[in-house]
Amino acid sequence: MSETPLLDVLVVGGGIAGLWILDRLLAAGFDTALIERRALGAGQSIAAQGIIHGGTKYAIEASGARTASSVTGMPRHWRDLMAGRAEPSLAAATQSAERHLLVTGGIGMEIAARLVTANSRRLAQRDWPPVLAAAPGSSRVIALDEPVMNVGSVLAALAATHATRIRRAEAVALEQTKEAIGVTLRGPRGRPGQVGARLVVVAAGAGTAPLATGARQQARPLHMVMARNAPADLHAHWISGRGRPRLTLTTHSMDFDRIWYCGGDLAERGVGLHPDQLILRAREELERALGPAATSALRFATYRIDRIEGAARGGRRPDGPVLQALGRTLAVWPTKLALAPVAAAKTLSWVREQIAPRQGERMVLADWPRADIASPPWAEVERWS
Repeated sequence: MSETPLLDVLVVGGGIAGLWILDRLLAAGFDTALIERRALGAGQSIAAQGIIHGGTKYAIEASGARTASSVTGMPRHWRDLMAGRAEPSLAAATQSAERHLLVTGGIGMEIAARLVTANSRRLAQRDWPPVLAAAPGSSRVIALDEPVMNVGSVLAALAATHATRIRRAEAVALEQTKEAIGVTLRGPRGRPGQVGARLVVVAAGAGTAPLATGARQQARPLHMVMARNAPADLHAHWISGRGRPRLTLTTHSMDFDRIWYCGGDLAERGVGLHPDQLILRAREELERALGPAATSALRFATYRIDRIEGAARGGRRPDGPVLQALGRTLAVWPTKLALAPVAAAKTLSWVREQIAPRQGERMVLADWPRADIASPPWAEVERWS
């Protein structure tokens, strides 16, 4: 390793957390590079619905109070990032919607009445999106101060700023010594390599625990539903009497088509279902929410994804980002897309406690290929039902 250029920090994993961490470390003067074995955002990040939660969804769940608190300021912070009032600048990123809606009916009305706060407001029926006007079970519509991001554009904005510091390579093994870590790499077509770093930050989703020995993580699986030929743009939660979103819908573009991307209880309870069974259930849920006219032309596909998080007691959802220090290695899980800035800030604090930045830059893997931005799930579908 003595002949290998020594970075201050190597970041492993090019999802939303890894890219954000790279930016913050470089801004603080640390000589940092990032490697990603596939495409940037592949897996968990690109599969996110893009909602920058402000806590309302969790506030109505019995077990979600602490999670709600952790994300309260995120919508405002992300808007500052998009406006260039905070760093990293996301001025080049785009929103899918400026706000998210919460739709209730029947028993959900009592819950909805408690949710009208300074960060949300009830919409008069004349202000509802037209697609909701004929919805059979809609009694109240609340506008939440929660933007919906185009996740691919966020990844692209973060990556473009530091393109020379991002390379496509897979970390195969970490060899930790007293002063540094040697990282064995495998590149495209099996190309071998080696890079050294004073510290390594692993934010590789499912690949974090296998690489960072001793890291403890958990998976909460989802079986998402995608529907093309959607008749209108819509971004909304439908809540049940239990206070949980029975359906969470966001809208995305694919060429000249419109995609409804469906999560919530539909995706959580659909994990054990065959795709055909889940599609049948999704059609029924959408008809219940929006009426048959809005769903008649839809064509469906499904997508499975594991939400990888730092392990929590009893397998519960962590309240915020999880960091586990393992000697000179730090394992990081942001838990939610909205909390990537928090995960990056906590990582920077840990790095500063371990080392000070050195003068100069050591360009590593300069002749290795760059990583592209991952395609969203709906762009990879080969057959729509």
